[in-house]
Amino acid sequence: MRVMKRDKRSGFTLVELLVVMTIVAILMGLAIPGVGIAFEAAKKAQAGVVVNQLKVAMTNYKTEYGRWPVYALQNPEPDEILEAGMLYYMLTGTEEKSKQMDNPRRIPFMEFNLKDLRQGPPDANNVRPPVNPEDADTFVDPWNREYLMVFDLDYDNRVLVPSLNPNLEEDVYMNTSMAFWSTGADGDVRAKYIATWK
Repeated sequence: MRVMKRDKRSGFTLVELLVVMTIVAILMGLAIPGVGIAFEAAKKAQAGVVVNQLKVAMTNYKTEYGRWPVYALQNPEPDEILEAGMLYYMLTGTEEKSKQMDNPRRIPFMEFNLKDLRQGPPDANNVRPPVNPEDADTFVDPWNREYLMVFDLDYDNRVLVPSLNPNLEEDVYMNTSMAFWSTGADGDVRAKYIATWK
């Protein structure tokens, strides 16, 4: 009967462990930037969805009431760029304030995700939603900035919007009755992926 020799190697060598750890580190180095890019793309998509929802909500508002919400907008001039957060009570129709803000029938034209709500103006100190959602009084984009908007208040079917051409610094007139947009992560108003106009 033969006795089998037992192999004295019962684990990995130091070199093998170092090679595996190096390969894992290289793969992680390649994957981590991809995750950041995916998160940024998701934020852009979310902002694009919200600006389109705002446009639909305001179209429904104008269909219901036959005018733009000038009281909620605090009687702006034609082509004046405004922060969309001032429409929060009017859009949700949830509080008595919506009656005072151009929505006397308290019709909910839009709902918001809790994470997009803020109590008070968004800034570096106000980055979380309120504990009680009923305390919210505005909404923000994924980068904690107000959405911007402009309405055709003189009813000539055109509004002045930032140019989407990065080489053109001046604003341009678009044939539309309203426009909403987000300035994005870097505050660039010419980010065409988060605007309601083409």
